[in-house]
Amino acid sequence: MHQAKHRVVGNLPYNISTQIILKLINYLKGIEDMHFLVQKEVANRICASNQSGDWGRLGVKIAALFETTILFDVPPESFDIKPKVQSSFIRLIPRVNPMIDLNQFSEFSNLVDIAFANKRKGIKNNLKKLELNYGRLNINPLARAEELSIEDFITVFQHMDA
Repeated sequence: MHQAKHRVVGNLPYNISTQIILKLINYLKGIEDMHFLVQKEVANRICASNQSGDWGRLGVKIAALFETTILFDVPPESFDIKPKVQSSFIRLIPRVNPMIDLNQFSEFSNLVDIAFANKRKGIKNNLKKLELNYGRLNINPLARAEELSIEDFITVFQHMDA
C-alpha cells in the first residue's frame, strides 16, 4: 500500500527551529516537502553551500537528505507584533536519491560535528582518528570543514571504514 506523504508547514519559534527540523528528519520517508518561516540567519545556514559564509554543521546535515531553497524574505513589518529579526520562508524537499541512508544519519551527523569541532584546524586534524587517505579521496587535508562541499563530506563518510 502506498504511504501518504505529508506536507509540513510552520512558522517555527526562532530559538528551537533547528531542533524541530533535525527532529523531522526521522520522518523523512513520510514527507513530501516542508515549508517553514524561520529567522533569516537560520534560513541562510540551512540553505547554504560551501560557496557561502553560512555553510556549517546544520547545512551539511540537511543537504545530505534535502534540496533546500530560500523562497522569499519576510520583513518585520509583515507582522502585527514586529519581531527584532528578519525572517525567510524556506522549502526543504527530500532528495529523490538521498546522499546517505536515513539509518546512517546519526553517524553522519557525528562525523559533521567532529569535522567542525575546531574551526581553525584543517579537516585532517579534526578527523585524525579516522586515518583517511586524502589523496585517494581527492580532498585537501589542510582544508577547513567549511571549505568542503556536501559531496566531499559524503566521500569522507563512505570511506570512514575503508
